[in-house]
Amino acid sequence: MFQTRLRHEARMPLFHLTEPAESESSIDVHRTFAPKPTLRTALLKIVSLALALSTALMVATSTDSPVFELAYLTIWSLLFALLYQITSIGVMLRLSRMEGCEKKERLHWSTKIAWATYALASTLEATVALSYWPLRLAGVVTDPITYTNFMTHGGIALIVLIDGSLLCKIPLRLKQVLLPMSVGCAYTMWTIIHWKLNLGNPHTEDFDTIYEILDWQKSFRLSLLQSFLLTFLSF
Repeated sequence: MFQTRLRHEARMPLFHLTEPAESESSIDVHRTFAPKPTLRTALLKIVSLALALSTALMVATSTDSPVFELAYLTIWSLLFALLYQITSIGVMLRLSRMEGCEKKERLHWSTKIAWATYALASTLEATVALSYWPLRLAGVVTDPITYTNFMTHGGIALIVLIDGSLLCKIPLRLKQVLLPMSVGCAYTMWTIIHWKLNLGNPHTEDFDTIYEILDWQKSFRLSLLQSFLLTFLSF
């Protein structure tokens, strides 16, 4: 079964609706991206978006250097979560006005964007949560647990996963793993640029790096290994 699924995913494009079954069953776009009842789905998505937006606003207003917040992977994943929630609402509204289903071989560009941002948001948010809480339990991370801290390191992940996996049942395709992995590579390059340009960290005087455990100056090999593991954790 696993081998059949793997071969099927390997020969299919990044976004496809067919499932590896004898009948070549196809995913219903409307049931997946605009499940009924429409009003319930819309309300749940609006509440999810409101929670993510309020979290982003709280993060921006709780620091003297809101621009530097964009340096953190936590905020990158939060932004992708916001993009998914906004685009998914747009797709739901568009599909709810349509009578027929979309063709199997041609997905609307907006549906592809919502699908891609879900693959990015769900994987990155889960990666942030799985990276943060073990470090906290190990005593490496000691910052206080606040509402904002919880939401940015697990709460938003739960919201996105419940929305995409339980409410909408959006499938994740094998080739879509390239999306969060590419973001992981981009973030690694950003941390190196930050180090080379010596941009510092206005949030603390204890260290100049974005993350204390990711210090390219002190240990390049260890930082490279950590970045490699973080990137492939999304796999």
